[in-house]
Amino acid sequence: MFDFELFRSQLKKYRLLNGYSHERISELVGIDNRTFGNIERGEQVPTLKTIIKLLNTFNTDYSSFMSNAEPDNRAILIKEINHSLSKLLDNDKRYVLWLSKSIDTLNEIGGIDDV
Repeated sequence: MFDFELFRSQLKKYRLLNGYSHERISELVGIDNRTFGNIERGEQVPTLKTIIKLLNTFNTDYSSFMSNAEPDNRAILIKEINHSLSKLLDNDKRYVLWLSKSIDTLNEIGGIDDV
């Protein structure tokens, strides 16, 4: 049985943790902004097609989404990093890559704590 209250609660949690506005998630899923708002407020039950698109947008499966557990913060962090990196100029991307490799090297030799 579909637990709509849990679904809409999880939907809002995932949307906020991913930093999406109603407008952005509506755009990504391909539904009207008003429709998304109605779903999140519990005023409209989503179609199976919409549920699948939402799960794909959040890069999760139905069981994980409905488990009421916290979303995988690592996946969210990776998405945020990739989004931020996509905005950088090529020289800045090379610098970030160099910095990341330098930190890894220092970690391997025990030169940095808590990184």
